[in-house]
Amino acid sequence: MTLFIADQIPTKNEIQYWTNFLNQDTAVFLGIEKIAKKSNFAVVFLNMNKIRRGSYEVEFNLITDEPDNTPEYYITDRHVRLLEQQIIKNPQYWMWSHRRWKHKRNL
Repeated sequence: MTLFIADQIPTKNEIQYWTNFLNQDTAVFLGIEKIAKKSNFAVVFLNMNKIRRGSYEVEFNLITDEPDNTPEYYITDRHVRLLEQQIIKNPQYWMWSHRRWKHKRNL
């Protein structure tokens, strides 16, 4: 099992893909998708919810168990939608200060 924390912004010269995230045009890493397709490993989104102080519930959401058979950007887009749902449900647990939207797309 390999775990990735994947909600950071790529550096400007690494941007290859943009999507809509929390109603903003957003650059995203493609690393998880590339690694999954290269290794053909299943991709699972881990959603953690705080029940009370010191108690958490973890939910595993399968994105795909056949990455080789997914369309381009499917894994990335599914990950972004799941992350977005998690943030909307519990916005107090997302680090809003990490400048997620510091890069703007050149149109």
